[in-house]
Amino acid sequence: METQTQLAAVNAEGFDEAQGYLFARPLSAEQVFEVIQAGQIE
Repeated sequence: METQTQLAAVNAEGFDEAQGYLFARPLSAEQVFEVIQAGQIE
């Protein structure tokens, strides 16, 4: 997902999960580990 329009189209099709720049920039494996350790995501 990069735009609210794309998200609206996906939601209209019944999907309730998505990923992309609209939500967060790409992370390296090390950065993902740090985010998980910090409790910022499940």
